[in-house]
Amino acid sequence: RLNDRRPYPSEENIRQLEANREALAAILRRTQEDLSRGQYEPPALEPARFSQELRGMSERLNRVAASRNIAPPPPSFGYGFEQYFKGVPPRKDEVPRLLLQVNAVESVCRALYEAGITEILKVERQNFEEAGAGGGPETDMSGLAVRAPFEERGAGGFGGRLDGRPMADPDGLFSWERVAVEFTTRESGLWAALNGLARAGAYTVVNSLTIVNENARPAIKTQDGGEKATRGTEGAPVAYRPPSPPAGDAFPPGMAPGAAGALPARPLKREERIVAGRDELLRVRVEADVYRFQAPTPAG
Repeated sequence: RLNDRRPYPSEENIRQLEANREALAAILRRTQEDLSRGQYEPPALEPARFSQELRGMSERLNRVAASRNIAPPPPSFGYGFEQYFKGVPPRKDEVPRLLLQVNAVESVCRALYEAGITEILKVERQNFEEAGAGGGPETDMSGLAVRAPFEERGAGGFGGRLDGRPMADPDGLFSWERVAVEFTTRESGLWAALNGLARAGAYTVVNSLTIVNENARPAIKTQDGGEKATRGTEGAPVAYRPPSPPAGDAFPPGMAPGAAGALPARPLKREERIVAGRDELLRVRVEADVYRFQAPTPAG
């Protein structure tokens, strides 16, 4: 009986499958064309001229900052390319990726300046030169830039270090460069910056956002009339604990402050727990991925 079976698809089904495959291939090709249209392509450039590209980027960003009444960084500010601003030429095989990074840094910083932030403090890129040409093997599309161990980060754990390895889709459809920028702004400027990054000419995705409010918080009034600071020596909020009872008054078993199962501390009031809002100046670190899409190969 098995010999009488017809386990294979019919000719009609095969023709339909081929038509579906061609339709999907056409959709993928159009999508690649749309995503790659108008994106930055690094030009052929001699290493000796790379410092001129950096100065041009710096001058363009300074003009954008001036148009928003933002004080530009000092002349020594290198936007993550400090050694090249000093005139050290890169290796020839490093120039193409460095140009992509220059474009990514300019795109992110331009969006921040146009949003009306207060000041850019630091710019970090993926320093792939330390790992040699190309920066080592590519990570897969789910890979994130490796952060430095917590103890190696800045005070209070603010910031990190970006891995220099290139990051790309395993199928080669796209790649991205990660840029980290630390800046100060008020809350309105922060929202405008996030919206500006989403509207940037280069497709940009915010990978990480850290916000620190370094303004002093009001002291908490305790039940005995004293005051308790709402921030510790490291700037971290301090949880409120009610004062100890007078001598002779005992807590029920297991209900003393700090004991396991103790009653929770009262919630902090808005003035005591506010991190952002109103006109307070915030310190922000944003890590943004700037994507580059592979154009489809010519047919035939």
